[in-house]
Amino acid sequence: MKKLIPKKLLPSQTRATGVNRKKRLPQYQSFRLQQKIKAKNYKPLPSAWSLWKLSLSMFWKHKRTIGLFLLIYAILYVIFVRGISGGINLGELRDTLKESAVTGVLASFTLFGVLVSDSGSTTSEIASIYQGLLLVVGSLAFIWLLRQLSGEKPMRVRVRDAFYRGMQPLVPFIIVVSVIALELVPFSIGGFILNVVLANSLTGSGSELFGIYVICLLLVILSLYLVSGSIAALYIVTLPGMEPIKAIRASHQVLRMHRWSVIRKFVLLVLFLLGASLLIFIPLLLTIPSNFSWINEYIFFAGSVSVFAVFHIYMYNLYKSLL
Repeated sequence: MKKLIPKKLLPSQTRATGVNRKKRLPQYQSFRLQQKIKAKNYKPLPSAWSLWKLSLSMFWKHKRTIGLFLLIYAILYVIFVRGISGGINLGELRDTLKESAVTGVLASFTLFGVLVSDSGSTTSEIASIYQGLLLVVGSLAFIWLLRQLSGEKPMRVRVRDAFYRGMQPLVPFIIVVSVIALELVPFSIGGFILNVVLANSLTGSGSELFGIYVICLLLVILSLYLVSGSIAALYIVTLPGMEPIKAIRASHQVLRMHRWSVIRKFVLLVLFLLGASLLIFIPLLLTIPSNFSWINEYIFFAGSVSVFAVFHIYMYNLYKSLL
């Protein structure tokens, strides 16, 4: 009697009952030209102007709590950073500009540029270290405060709790900041190349200089693209029990369909802050005389501290809109 050989079944014929086979969904891949993927239930992000108005309204709604936090942050900054590094003398600088026949609006724009460039610079290594540490600690505390104030029923919190309880994810937060710093390396390389070329006049023609500008611009865009995928991790990593690698992966996941939109809203935020600063400080620099120029320095310092809060409120609301 001839022995029957069982027929080999296909994988689709041996699938267990009740197990549905899922179609593999297309996904975007970085640095590859792909067709646009139509996502189901796609919800566009709120406009940059809506986020800006929401940030200002939230700042005003909780002005007492946020104002007290910023006062503590400013005092710490004066003690550990500004008191060590010192400031600038706008009166002497304005007199120097007058001797060079630079007056009016042009002088005000020049003084504003000096204030902006001096706000992030320090004159000692110790001040730079304190500035970085204070920025990390202040960001963690303020993000914790925002999380308590932005719920459906905002909680009544004490500002000191933000510094006590908000420091729990300190190490994961620093790791995420380090990753973002690495993603900014192309931006730094582009700035270094441009400074070297312009300082030493290494280009022989306009076309060569244009090529250098294009290369530097591409490096800046690359850094923006990389940072935009990790920026939400700064807020995700502050969740209880969150690890830095998981936070970065979650950030890339929520930004999968919105990366360029986030880049656009981030650039518009910078323009909003710059425009608001110009509207406030240019008239002040025009009207306040040289003898009282120290008033401008104190007002600018208060404004820069407020920028810290508005920036985090804007980015936190943008992060919430991604969820």
